[in-house]
Amino acid sequence: MKVIQVECVSKTYQYYRKPQGLSASLKSLFQREISYTEAIKDMSFEIERGQVVAVVGEAGAGKTTTMKMLSGTELPTHGSIKVFGDTPSAQTAAFKKRCAFLTGESFQLWPDLPAIDSFNLCQCIYEIPLPKYHQRLRYLSEFLHVSHLLDIQVRRLSGVERIKMELIAALLHGPEILFLDEPTLGLDFLSQRAVTRCLKSLATADQLTVLVSSDTVDEIAMLCERVLVIKSGRLVCDDDIELAKQALGGVVEVI
Repeated sequence: MKVIQVECVSKTYQYYRKPQGLSASLKSLFQREISYTEAIKDMSFEIERGQVVAVVGEAGAGKTTTMKMLSGTELPTHGSIKVFGDTPSAQTAAFKKRCAFLTGESFQLWPDLPAIDSFNLCQCIYEIPLPKYHQRLRYLSEFLHVSHLLDIQVRRLSGVERIKMELIAALLHGPEILFLDEPTLGLDFLSQRAVTRCLKSLATADQLTVLVSSDTVDEIAMLCERVLVIKSGRLVCDDDIELAKQALGGVVEVI
């Protein structure tokens, strides 16, 4: 079953140019020079239920823009995106309960509060029945080996422990698809490997569909079965990771 369908999607950003100086500032009040950047160019692909797929590309290639459009936080300029048959940007309650989005650049847990307080808030937001909530929390915290850390302030946790807590918050409501935008950003190599192992185990145990963006080939090789390689906004390769490496002549290795 196809859970993600992307057809001929493009994304163009508009911005303004302004030369230096006071006169240029005054002129821009009445007449602005508009420029456009095409971040995504005519992209099409499909993802089946239960697949773990990597989105790979150098900085500025369009990985984050792709993830944001799939999760509904960005609108495509052209083309069609369907996730579970819905348009993500509509942000319906049903869609939100079936998806989760985690990024390494921002966090949803309050750093000055214990993680358990944020988890209790998630239970209210997603209206998770209390028996299911307690069962799910116990399962995830034991699975990730952080049961003893639930009542400690998040800012006092290590990088790996904090990412694990963020994963619990993202997965508490039992989503069917998980979007991960460079989730191990800022972690050292060993910490990245630890988080990746947890992600792989969770994806298998919960039968999640996972889409993860990364520029680290070791990470995607361990976690993902398929890779989408984006270069300058275009999808240049969609294949098995090993086959993609061969087809690109090692390009993936240096991303």
